[in-house]
Amino acid sequence: MTARAIAKAMLGRLDEAMVDVRAFLEWEKQEQGHRMGLQAREQLTERRKRHAQWLAALGAGKNPFTAEERQRLLDTESVE
Repeated sequence: MTARAIAKAMLGRLDEAMVDVRAFLEWEKQEQGHRMGLQAREQLTERRKRHAQWLAALGAGKNPFTAEERQRLLDTESVE
C-alpha cells in the first residue's frame, strides 16, 4: 500500500494517496487483534505512527514523500 500511495502522491493525486494510507491504518487495526510477537507489534506501531503523519500531511495538501523519505523507505523497509 505504501508504494501505491507514494505513486499517487507523486502524480499529485493526494486524495487517492490518502485512501491508500487509510486502508493501511484499517488493516493495521485488524492485525493488532491477531496473536503476534512483540517485535512484530512494535514494527506495526511504528508504521502506524509514520502513516498517521503521512495522512496528516496529505490532508493538509502536502506531499510527505520527499526524496529523503522515499530513500529512507528504500533503505529500511520492504514493500508493504
